[in-house]
Amino acid sequence: MSSDNVGSPNGGSASTFAEKHRQRTEKLRQDKDSRRANEIDKMTNERLERELKAKGIPTFGTRQERAARLKVACGLPASSDADEKKPGKAKKGGVVEEIERLRQQREQRRRKMEEDRKTKEDEKSHNEAMGLPGDVDFQRMVTQFRTDSKSGKALSPIMGQGAG
Repeated sequence: MSSDNVGSPNGGSASTFAEKHRQRTEKLRQDKDSRRANEIDKMTNERLERELKAKGIPTFGTRQERAARLKVACGLPASSDADEKKPGKAKKGGVVEEIERLRQQREQRRRKMEEDRKTKEDEKSHNEAMGLPGDVDFQRMVTQFRTDSKSGKALSPIMGQGAG
């Protein structure tokens, strides 16, 4: 009876025991790999670089690239790399949307600049017809100042508001 617990070829419990042992061993290995991968992810840049140099691995690239190289050198499974790439594919749609949004903003800025340029040309021709000196920007500042003065906005003390 005790021979059944140890595992005899006839009882089939030996294969069950061996399978359970393999599963436990695999789980322990996965846990150890997971802890090591987390440890690598949490390493400072300096420590990560030291570890790479100690193993003779190139230290160039982004932090994620260096961490991935160190994980591979430590014999960690590449499944974590595959998991990181999956969200990248999901992000692709977001990246395309972001590019489209930036393109639309650029077109709006260009349209606005074109409208401003036309308005400025119109104002310039109007100022020349009126005989006003200076450029359009200067005339806009003068007009803005006069509008602010008339609307009752407080002038700064430098302007001599109290003197008069």
